[in-house]
Amino acid sequence: MIWNSHIWKAELIKELRNFKKYLKQIKFSKYDTEHFVMGLEKFHFLCSFIIRKLVENGKLSDELLSKNYKCGKYQRIQNEKKIDLLNLIDYGEFYDLMNCLNSSLTIKQMCNSFIHSFIFFPTFDEENGMEYTGVFINSEVWLSLFEI
Repeated sequence: MIWNSHIWKAELIKELRNFKKYLKQIKFSKYDTEHFVMGLEKFHFLCSFIIRKLVENGKLSDELLSKNYKCGKYQRIQNEKKIDLLNLIDYGEFYDLMNCLNSSLTIKQMCNSFIHSFIFFPTFDEENGMEYTGVFINSEVWLSLFEI
């Protein structure tokens, strides 16, 4: 149970500030791809967990809880092949990436999607210096793209 929600909300603000600094610094640093992606995962999963705990403890406003966040969704291709650790990098074989459906999720649905996803792949704008633009995450049926 979260009693002092202001502490957790302050932690979210701190994480967001650190994440924004991280995105600026990463362009000029010597981090390799694995460390860069780990930093992205850490931010998304930690924040998702904190937000979900705040939701479950009734510590967020009804306005925030009812807001919908846009995402793109890609339907799972029906085939016998299962996604596992050896082939998850080839997620394009499992989802119809040519047909993006506009969709939206509540903050609770979005947090659950991050926490339970098997695939986590960031997206970048190559024409803008490899700027981070969003992330692909999946469920059993959908691959979702959350853009920042």
